[in-house]
Amino acid sequence: MTKIGTLIWLILAMIAGFGLFHIKYQVQQLESELKEIYSQIDQNQTAIHVLNAEWHYLTEPTRLRKLSEKYLDASPLIPSQMIALQEFNSPAFIDNVNKIGPEEQNNKMLNQNVNRNLNSSKNFKNEKQNTKSSSFKQKKP
Repeated sequence: MTKIGTLIWLILAMIAGFGLFHIKYQVQQLESELKEIYSQIDQNQTAIHVLNAEWHYLTEPTRLRKLSEKYLDASPLIPSQMIALQEFNSPAFIDNVNKIGPEEQNNKMLNQNVNRNLNSSKNFKNEKQNTKSSSFKQKKP
C-alpha cells in the first residue's frame, strides 16, 4: 500500500511539476508579447507625436499664405464672387449647367466672375468718387 501511495504521490508531483513548468513558459511568452505590444505602443506614440508636429508645421498659416501666393496666383474673395445657396437649386442654374460641358462651364463661370469683378470695381470707384465729391461739397458751406 505504501508503494502504491508513494507511486501516486510521485505521479502527482511529476504532473504538478510539468504543469508548473508549462505555465511558467506560457507566462514568459505572454510577458514577451506584452513587451512587444508596449514597444509598439511607444513607437506609435512617437510616430503620432512626429506626425502632429509635422501637421502643425505644414498647416501654419504664414507658411500656407506664402505657398498660396507663390503657387496659386489667387486673390481674396470679394462678395460679388459668392452666390447664395438658393441660386444653385434654381432651375435656370441647373439648365445652364446641363447645357454646357465642363470646360465651357469653367470658361463661362470665369467670364461671369471677371465681369462681376470689373463691374464691382467700377461701382466701387464710382462710389468712392461720389463720396469724395459729396464730402468736398459738404466742407465748403
